[in-house]
Amino acid sequence: MLTRLTAALAQRLAGGAVPDVGSDLSVVWEPSEHDRRTNRGFSAEACMQGRLIAVMPAGAKQILYLFTTLEEPAHQVAALYRQCWTVETDLRSLKEQVRLHQIDAKSPTMVASELFLAVATCFSRARAALLAFAQASAHQSPGQKDHGWQLVLQSIAQCKLPQRKRLSPPRLVWPRPQTFPTHKVSDHA
Repeated sequence: MLTRLTAALAQRLAGGAVPDVGSDLSVVWEPSEHDRRTNRGFSAEACMQGRLIAVMPAGAKQILYLFTTLEEPAHQVAALYRQCWTVETDLRSLKEQVRLHQIDAKSPTMVASELFLAVATCFSRARAALLAFAQASAHQSPGQKDHGWQLVLQSIAQCKLPQRKRLSPPRLVWPRPQTFPTHKVSDHA
């Protein structure tokens, strides 16, 4: 098991002191009252023996606090966490690109199948749009090739946007421009 902890949780596991960078402490994790409330499967006497590692990766702006049950050296555990994080961010960006916001599969094989189908669908849509553009602009003069771009933009505009979970912020409304009063001509002239 390998997971990242907040500084507050690392401090609680370390016995009240924030672990220094480079520390590798043997700790026992016990679920808090909040953990037991949110996870009904935890019993009051549940605990897990592990290590609390504090590392500052090169180029990082903050200390990483890692809890692990692995026995590898701290630098190898940190490298493994970095690889896991890279895989998670790559998977997140892939899901965003292919509009796959939730994967309901339970097995690794089904996850791979869903991802493959989503990427293939995305690729076929992009290929179809490019083929439509190429066919439309193949036999046209340079002035008429703008019509091909219009076809590409129309096909892109027909794609559905993903449902947002939160409302977008209200748009700012620019104040109406003030018109200056017209110059009045006096009757004295």
